[in-house]
Amino acid sequence: MDFVFLFIIDVVSSLNQIHSLYDFIDRFNSFGSMHGWLRIFWDDNYLYNEGVTNVLGYKVYVAGPINLPLWFIRDLMIVSLLSRIIYYFIVRIGKTYLLILGLLMVFNIGSLFAICSSTSIFFFSLGGFIRLRGYGLLNFCYSKKYLFLVFSAILLILMVLSFGKAPLVYEIEKRLFTISGALVTIWLVSLSVRKVHDVDISLYSRSSFFIYAIRYTILIPIVYAAVKRVLPFDNQITLILKYISSAVIITYLGVAIYKIIFENTKKTFLGLLVGKRK
Repeated sequence: MDFVFLFIIDVVSSLNQIHSLYDFIDRFNSFGSMHGWLRIFWDDNYLYNEGVTNVLGYKVYVAGPINLPLWFIRDLMIVSLLSRIIYYFIVRIGKTYLLILGLLMVFNIGSLFAICSSTSIFFFSLGGFIRLRGYGLLNFCYSKKYLFLVFSAILLILMVLSFGKAPLVYEIEKRLFTISGALVTIWLVSLSVRKVHDVDISLYSRSSFFIYAIRYTILIPIVYAAVKRVLPFDNQITLILKYISSAVIITYLGVAIYKIIFENTKKTFLGLLVGKRK
């Protein structure tokens, strides 16, 4: 019994040093290295916010495949497997279930083991809740557009003020902004599509996943380095300019690369890169 008690104490005391389920295996199972090949596709890459912890004191990080943005595909597979359970909680508990998930996501609790993030489960559940309640995603965003817009603007200002001064507060504001900003983005994109009838935007639609997949490994390092040379100083204004200009440049550069590949290679090659998405 003493051995079991000491073992539990050791596990609990080392939780904030364990980055994923496989690190846990490596620590307590000599055969954990057998899973190393799987980590390339699951959680081989870590993105840390140095010195930042969540409300429980654990380090804040994002774990993903060797191409980090593909954590989205990893989590999508998991929430799809859990869809029946998620459906049960949405139907049975509804808003209380979403509130609990929202708090876990905003306070960054639930990402200790890189199996599926609280962010993914929350947004998947939110989409399911909106659909099952008969709102329709676009109708929901339209009905609350001014509330989300004002809330997002306030959060953006607060994020600028707390950046570099209050890391924990900044992380909470950023996650709240992720929720409201996503809903505002859906409304704005839908509005722009309705307003623009004579412009072909199919290229942007087709290239969206391509840009998402290559931005971290190729586009972001190049664009960030170039923008930093043009704007070498860091303050509230230049940080906003860097963020917006980098996003615009990355988007159009990604579209240009996609178009070049699309026009000069066989479609099977491009289909291999983006999983035959159209």
